[in-house]
Amino acid sequence: MATYDLWQTAYVLGMQASGVQGQQGLPAELAARLRLHLAGFYERPAVIQAMDKWSTVWGPAIFEKQPSSQSYADNAMYVAANQDRSVYVVCIAGTNGKSKYDIRNEDFDVQNAVSWQAAFASSPPEGLSPYLAQGTVDGVKALLDLIDPFITRQTLFEFFKSVHSIKAQLIFSGHSLGAALAPALTLALFNPVVSGLLKREDWRSVTVYPTAGPTPGNEDLAKFFGKIFPRSPSLPVPDSYKVWNANVWNSLDVIPHSWELLMLEKIPTLYPMSAALKKEVSLLIDLAVARSIQGGRAMGGPYKQQPNQKLTGHYQGPVLQDMKAFDAELLRQHIAVYNMMLNVQGVMDVASPAAQ
Repeated sequence: MATYDLWQTAYVLGMQASGVQGQQGLPAELAARLRLHLAGFYERPAVIQAMDKWSTVWGPAIFEKQPSSQSYADNAMYVAANQDRSVYVVCIAGTNGKSKYDIRNEDFDVQNAVSWQAAFASSPPEGLSPYLAQGTVDGVKALLDLIDPFITRQTLFEFFKSVHSIKAQLIFSGHSLGAALAPALTLALFNPVVSGLLKREDWRSVTVYPTAGPTPGNEDLAKFFGKIFPRSPSLPVPDSYKVWNANVWNSLDVIPHSWELLMLEKIPTLYPMSAALKKEVSLLIDLAVARSIQGGRAMGGPYKQQPNQKLTGHYQGPVLQDMKAFDAELLRQHIAVYNMMLNVQGVMDVASPAAQ
């Protein structure tokens, strides 16, 4: 019998999408390696004890902007299902620290923005004008175009068109960059304003579980997502990770502080720093603020944090003296602390990919 709840399970499965980060190869090669990683992951006794048995039912598939034997995965995605196919989890990788395209484009191209209609040739609910960062649009489109190279030879849309069941739950999970992409991908597949897309009523439930995500768009994007996928439970429970359709974030994690202006400005105060380091970090944040302001002009309004659930972080370490120490703390708060907050160290310690 599983000891992890469905939120913990979705998070752990989502993190495995980053299982080949840091490795070089063509998309087919990296997809094959990720497939082997997942097969080994499912069979680990600690995983089975915590989560019961799972298997890959779509993918994994890899996107590379410029494929070569020396390139890295820019995006990765797979779908896992439990034994009785009552739960499907779409798992989206976070930023690959070795991918220049990820960092330059999908993470940091926020000064350029695109309307929902222009990005996906579909209408939002009447009265809303959602905009997304160009980097987020590029990432979602890459995911929509991926084809499962192993099992179904289908896109994600085609796959779910064929396997939907009113007895099954469908969950979209992603961490960091994956958490920015997951809600927009879900909207692109399930926008009820547009005929011909997937239908939520064909499933028992369709939910999103993003963690540590940056802000991908404006206030109307947040309203659009919240209207179609309202948070559940609707009333926030302080410091609880058990919530659907809300970005779960650690209050001391730098990444979710991007790209809303007021949140960006808090970054130099997250940890105790020397005066010299605080000045250095503040200069970097000034550049991030400039990008955010430029993106806000393109959207006709500022970046606005999406529906979210804050988990209170704690710092008890020394005063940080240099950028190396700052980066190390940033990474710890962005990865390891979530494993602790969700109480999944038992599995992640034995089966954790190098996710970012």
